[in-house]
Amino acid sequence: MSPEVISLIGILLALAFYIFAAVKGWQLLFVAICGTIIVAIFGGLNVVQAVTSTFVGGITGFWGRFMIMFIGGSLFAQMMADSGAAFRIADALSDLCRKSKDPTTQKVLAVLTIPIINSILTYGGITSLLVVFLMVTIARRLFEELDIPWKLYGFAVLGSATFTVGLLPGSPQATNLIPMSYLGTQATAGALLGIIGAVVQITLAVIFLVYEVRRNAKTGEGFMPTGQNIVKEILPAFDIPKTNIIICILPCIVLLLSLNVMKWSIATSLTLGCVTCYVLFFKEFQRKKCIKKTIGDGIMRGISVLTLMSSCSGFGAVIGAVPGYAFVISGLQSLPGPAPFKIWLAVNVAAGITGSSSGGLSIVLNNMTDYFMSLGIPAPAVHRLISASSIGLDTLPHSSGVVNACAVSKMTHKELYKYYFMISVVFTNIAALVIAALISIGVYI
Repeated sequence: MSPEVISLIGILLALAFYIFAAVKGWQLLFVAICGTIIVAIFGGLNVVQAVTSTFVGGITGFWGRFMIMFIGGSLFAQMMADSGAAFRIADALSDLCRKSKDPTTQKVLAVLTIPIINSILTYGGITSLLVVFLMVTIARRLFEELDIPWKLYGFAVLGSATFTVGLLPGSPQATNLIPMSYLGTQATAGALLGIIGAVVQITLAVIFLVYEVRRNAKTGEGFMPTGQNIVKEILPAFDIPKTNIIICILPCIVLLLSLNVMKWSIATSLTLGCVTCYVLFFKEFQRKKCIKKTIGDGIMRGISVLTLMSSCSGFGAVIGAVPGYAFVISGLQSLPGPAPFKIWLAVNVAAGITGSSSGGLSIVLNNMTDYFMSLGIPAPAVHRLISASSIGLDTLPHSSGVVNACAVSKMTHKELYKYYFMISVVFTNIAALVIAALISIGVYI
């Protein structure tokens, strides 16, 4: 066999190991290092240099580019949580579903409450990982009260890892911001394309939800049996302030306006968001005497997430250095068909390998930016397409987000993953393909 084929076998074996180990709950930095060793051996690289130079270089490069983004975003999220603003927003929305008298409509609205809350928080710059226990607490209360199958909690992914992350223009999430430093674009790049893609995905998800609620009603399935483990959990109580909901949302509005209207940097925008939150909730921080802890927790959470994402980038850097990856890329570039669909496929492959949209973007942009820009597609359209495509296979079973969702909701992959797969893999890829089709006919805005 040729070196390219042997190297490709190594990539596939490393990916299989990565998926298996991640699903089993192994620490992802360790998994990435092990995957790096497998790729290096089959790719003919010096293993020591692959780990200490290529892998570590990928990590430090990712840190250098995106440290402020991740740590600043985590700090903003922590301040919104500790001030009670994020919880006040969630609590207000969770009561809306009870106003409907029709049982089916009520259940559909109750399930949609969770992704709606997640959508507001993620589009406002707050990572859903920070308030995941709040989401589970609210969802359990609603689902148990209305006898909704607990497995439908999987619809939460609609608001946490899909359209607000990679489709909607102006999102302050990393998946939308990473392409900016490579393509020279703005966070609002490809606005119309992103909005159309978001509408497609949301429509498909709501149709799917209505179908599932009606199907479960016919079979008589309620909160049990998938809720049998979550009811045993003593979930944390939250101190929810009575502050006006507009005041609670204001820090997110300041962040979005400074990033997308004033066109200030993400560092400046996050700083303004944090300062606004502190000023508005000064008394709350003083009452709790928690600002020092808030800053410390926010920074440490950001470092933790950044470490995981950078380990994916390091793993991707090693993959990009072996003949098998070049073999795959040359194959993708030589495929027949419109260029946008080649971009969609290349980004999906990279995101699938790492189980991360951010990690996948770092791989593909480090290796293929020049190729993408040579295709004659305006940079804003490329930005929106690759952001949309990166969230297509980033939630395979080995994704840290999927593993974390199963752990927190006390469900197995068998119970939960069906909904993650349909919403964040199938529907997201359909939305990305719609964007690719629009670009192929000359729609670039």
